[in-house]
Amino acid sequence: MIYKSIEKNPIKISEKENYMELHSDLFIQKERFKTKYDKHAEEVYILTENESGATRLGDDVLWTVNMSILAYVDIETGELFKGKKTMSWLSSEEERRLEDYGLNLKPQTIYRVKIRKSLPYVNKYSETLFEYGEYFMLDEVLERDCHHLELEEILKEYQKEVIIRPDGCHDLLLDKALGLFSGSMIWNGKECSLHLDADDDEAITADEAIDTLQKLLNHSQEWEEKIRLYAAEYLTDIANDWSEDIKVELSVEEFNKRMRLDNISVMTEGDFEFFFNDDGMIGGHDIVVSGNIDKGLDDANIIG
Repeated sequence: MIYKSIEKNPIKISEKENYMELHSDLFIQKERFKTKYDKHAEEVYILTENESGATRLGDDVLWTVNMSILAYVDIETGELFKGKKTMSWLSSEEERRLEDYGLNLKPQTIYRVKIRKSLPYVNKYSETLFEYGEYFMLDEVLERDCHHLELEEILKEYQKEVIIRPDGCHDLLLDKALGLFSGSMIWNGKECSLHLDADDDEAITADEAIDTLQKLLNHSQEWEEKIRLYAAEYLTDIANDWSEDIKVELSVEEFNKRMRLDNISVMTEGDFEFFFNDDGMIGGHDIVVSGNIDKGLDDANIIG
């Protein structure tokens, strides 16, 4: 093996090349990340919403950590800005294993930080234009557990429970971080879990999803028959292929009969999903059938 003779603690050339390549990739990713944001850093108070989460795509070396904030105050001007925004920063693999990715930022807490605002850009897939300042890059944490009267009032309001009870449902509690009402309902005489999308990210209503749910309930027996048959026709062959040791193949009718409804999710724009327990027919996976109240059913699949 070849070593660098001038080094006191020699590094194998192959190891050094890997080290240099890694740090080159780190530098490239950091610079690419920074180019999305203004070079000028601003000092602000932020009110965090939920726990941070991280993603790493493709050949990235670093993780991109994202955290939602509920509002912020420009310290220079004192101006309050309400509305959710995403704040991001980069984290190494080692930092990712630490509490809150090494920064220890807690949900529903006020911090004084330096941030950089995102530059305008167009999403190449959706062609959506994002204005200046749609997202933040976290530059530095300056002070923790701060007090700010306006942000504390926003937090107090945010922490109030929001419960709705549409016809045919039990109480549905709003998870404000997810924008989702959750609870249970009676569907064709049996209880199941129910999730309704809020009308938007910051709404405390679910009028659009409730409208779709009521249309489903008005013809619940007809919808369930169609949904079950749709799933059975699509997935019975998959179930038979899955269980190679079975002596008698499942029929469409038996597959239909054994499915057990667990959960209904209703989104905006008329979309919905029905989740079924597979009763062991496909290895314990869940069955999901999706559709639209106006366009009908469009997919049946297994998940989990």
